[in-house]
Amino acid sequence: ENIPEAAERELLEETGVRAKFKSLVGFRHAHNYAFGCSDIYMVARMVPESLEIKKCDQEVAECVWMK
Repeated sequence: ENIPEAAERELLEETGVRAKFKSLVGFRHAHNYAFGCSDIYMVARMVPESLEIKKCDQEVAECVWMK
């Protein structure tokens, strides 16, 4: 799975929103987190194909559209 596919899948799984990946805006990584793991965070520009939010309660505390 590449970055665009992962971004589209994660957005759909966690918010119920279908969107198309357009570009990678930025990313950061950090080492030596819990259990000796590393974390990678990515921010993507996406274009929504649906607007209704159906959040995954196990993954997300709150979802809102922002202007």
